[in-house]
Amino acid sequence: NGLLDEIHIYNRALPPPPPEIQSLTTQPIGNAEPTPTPTPTPGSDIVTFENLSPENDKGSHSDVTFSSDITSSYGILRVYLWGDWSGKWQPESFINLAPVSGELLKNNSFENSKGTVTDDWDIVSDGATQYGTAVDEGYDGQAQRIDLDNVASWGLFFYQTPPMELGKMHQWRFWYKTSGINAVSAEITNGSTSEIVLREKLPGTSGLWEPANLTFAYDNLLANQLRIHTGEAGSVWLDEFTLKSFEQGTYPFEASPDIALNLEQGTYNWALEVSTIQGSVFSPKRTLTITGPAENSVGRTWTFYG
Repeated sequence: NGLLDEIHIYNRALPPPPPEIQSLTTQPIGNAEPTPTPTPTPGSDIVTFENLSPENDKGSHSDVTFSSDITSSYGILRVYLWGDWSGKWQPESFINLAPVSGELLKNNSFENSKGTVTDDWDIVSDGATQYGTAVDEGYDGQAQRIDLDNVASWGLFFYQTPPMELGKMHQWRFWYKTSGINAVSAEITNGSTSEIVLREKLPGTSGLWEPANLTFAYDNLLANQLRIHTGEAGSVWLDEFTLKSFEQGTYPFEASPDIALNLEQGTYNWALEVSTIQGSVFSPKRTLTITGPAENSVGRTWTFYG
């Protein structure tokens, strides 16, 4: 609706934000990803809100500043300001923080393949297990299929060595399904399995596609393989892998969008939504009462600092 004019960033003599947050990207709200319209609820342990302002039912007859001290236990993707002053409850403005890395895996969706094992991935077996490979129909597009017969020892693993970042948290997501296999193991380890960062047992799916969502702190450079291990006879399909890193710890910051409201007298609702890699959390809903004519300005300014 043309209300987003510009965004200014100030450090206000505080310590600078982490490098991955220093460059912010902004967009008009019309380009936002589709967002449902839930009723905001109090934050969970993922995100906490303090000093939400303006306070409930505080009257105003001039420009209004919306602000809160927000702390997140996970990397923050966006902060939205929701309101109903446009006639319906919707996100009115947002800021992209983008503290998450780009994709760390090559050919992560398995769409590139010259043979029966998808490009940029490898398989290592115990040398005696009989197995076959194929590029098969996936959850979305192509998938890697592995069929095991007569498992002799520990079986095999399907792996890649991505550039994981020491000292950072990582999120690994993928889709998988199994047939005849009771479990597979998702691992961050080395070739001999003597250095282990992650070893997560995932149950068999009886032919249904299921998602996996794993988060781990990467603290050992010797554990350089991301892999799926199986030691049972049967079949496993793998698809749509993604691996991204983000800073460990919290992100305390203040987002203070200055909203110039051109509204009639009345009472309106507003809330903040924080979108993290673990999902979105709303602040408690607040009310805003306009007791006099607002100025005819429609500019907005976001202030962010770490």
